[in-house]
Formats: sequence, structure tokens, C-alpha cells
Amino acid sequence: MIIRKGLAQLRVNNGRVNSMFQGYVSPDGTLAMQSEIGQTFQGQIDSNYVLRARTVGNCVYDAAWKRTSLGTSHF
Repeated sequence: MIIRKGLAQLRVNNGRVNSMFQGYVSPDGTLAMQSEIGQTFQGQIDSNYVLRARTVGNCVYDAAWKRTSLGTSHF
């Protein structure tokens, strides 16, 4: 996941489909993104830079990412 100037982008490849989610982070840390095939991604970034999110499409996925000191994410 990359977040620059409030714009968030996440490329997902599940082996069958390669999708790009894109959306914006609000000042309170709320993140809402959508893929080009209509899947939604909604989450919240807390004060420790941990993002907890849910993706909804044909399946539902819950995930968490934590920002590292290098600005990359792990989940």
C-alpha cells in the first residue's frame, strides 16, 4: 500500500485477478477505496499508523497493516 498526499493505492494479485484499489484517507484516518471491478476497501488508520480494513467483493477479507520506519507496510 502506498499513501501519498492523502491518495491511497493498493495493488492486489490473488492468483486469478490483478486489481488496483484507489481512494483517499480523511484527516481522521478513515480510508475508503474502490477497485476498477467494483470491490470496496474500507478501513481506519490509528495513531500508531496501524490500518485495519475490510475488503468486500465476491469474498470478504479482513487485514491489518503497520507502517515501518522505512515507510513500507507489513501485514
